[in-house]
Amino acid sequence: MTGGGGWRVAAAVAPLLLGCGVTQMRGGYVVPRGEEPRGRVLLHYEPVGCVDRAGQRTASELGHVWLVRVAEGADVLVTTRPGYDSVVIENELVAGGERVFQLSIEAGPDRDVLLDYRLPVIGEGPGRVAIARRWREVRGKQPTIRAYFRYPAVVCRLEPAPIEGAGPDASSGEQFWVPPASG
Repeated sequence: MTGGGGWRVAAAVAPLLLGCGVTQMRGGYVVPRGEEPRGRVLLHYEPVGCVDRAGQRTASELGHVWLVRVAEGADVLVTTRPGYDSVVIENELVAGGERVFQLSIEAGPDRDVLLDYRLPVIGEGPGRVAIARRWREVRGKQPTIRAYFRYPAVVCRLEPAPIEGAGPDASSGEQFWVPPASG
């Protein structure tokens, strides 16, 4: 969509998390903290080992990643970060051995970003997240998209983490989403 230069994770995601100047979002939405979709927490990840396009290490400012099975039976990806609204990504597809969650954000010239989360289809292994500034998008029935990019601006590993902040529901004994105060 747009292009140029190396971006830090914070600069790439700030317009999304702050809701500043976002003109269009495909594949998900932003909700105030505490208003995330309710459901059973399946997995929790933390982004680590982030590098930019030049291979330089960069700080991760993406926050925690939660795979949540919502009441309707579908899974969504929820990203949380203290002090910011939460991001819910509904746009999911399977590519090879990966579950792919993508969110396309138009925030103005040189600020558009694609978030591309990839988790293993089976099991609880590590995943990855890429932030791209240039991509080709194939739009399906709204809000579905499929985006293709060659060179991400930033890539982070997603390492499995304990399911903190999810507590048992008294009636079923299953783990249900409770937004954690720390992530």
